[in-house]
Amino acid sequence: MQQKLYFYYFQRLKPISVYEKSNPGCFSNNHFCGHLFAFAEQARFTAPSPQIESILRIGTLNLNYQNTNAEKISRLLLETNFDLLVVLEWQGKNLDLNILKSARYTVFLNEPRMGTHGVCIVGKNRLNLKASLIPSPVQGSCAIPVATARFTINDRHVSILGIHAPPPVPKCKKTTIATLQKICFWIDQGVLKRNIGVAVAEDAVIIAGDLNMHPFHPVMACFEKSGLQDVFREGFLRLMPTWTPGFLVPAMVRIDYIFSSSVFDVSASYSFSAPGSDHRGIMADLKIKD
Repeated sequence: MQQKLYFYYFQRLKPISVYEKSNPGCFSNNHFCGHLFAFAEQARFTAPSPQIESILRIGTLNLNYQNTNAEKISRLLLETNFDLLVVLEWQGKNLDLNILKSARYTVFLNEPRMGTHGVCIVGKNRLNLKASLIPSPVQGSCAIPVATARFTINDRHVSILGIHAPPPVPKCKKTTIATLQKICFWIDQGVLKRNIGVAVAEDAVIIAGDLNMHPFHPVMACFEKSGLQDVFREGFLRLMPTWTPGFLVPAMVRIDYIFSSSVFDVSASYSFSAPGSDHRGIMADLKIKD
């Protein structure tokens, strides 16, 4: 029986004013209440035509380093028709890269690690992407390397930062916030302030990954102050919970993100389930503004 892949599809036209009116003071008084509501409908994923090269479908997925569903996840990912995917907690066996390669995807970065520190970047051949791994901008036992990548679309240079921030457990909490602050400092008005790995100063920026922080923590405001847009934000809402504390519990908290430079229009945003992971994957369709 063929397995079907279903997504939560975030349309950017919703009666947000109704939600705000029915929940007065919600976001000012309770940072977590936004996680309890996801205004989204379950719908079949609709991929743009491969000929529309101006649209970039970028995604990120934290696999869970203990995941044993490599083949199943890989085949499900093919259904998304992604252009570029940042994969976290890659340990070398929890994704079947050969399945993706057989569908004409290229592994641009392949840095497996035992535990939570591994990362790979997979994308369509046409991107001709360059990638490298750099040390964390902060020091300590909780520090996790940063993936950098660069490509050109519609004559515009774009740099990707693949981020896995340390978890906000007691021994790593200060490292989590410091990591996010350092990354924000690299960016101004949606472009890089300096060269970082293969990423080049003045490039438009996309950040994708597991930031291990809920969207209403004060540190998260620094990304929009740096000129980036949250692809799931609509007004005061930050939609799409992505992480569950247990496999029998629905995703409750949003800690996975895609931020993009304002040179992109966000056509749509998606969230999808990943067998064996405690994270939902997320994707966004981005188009360079005319």
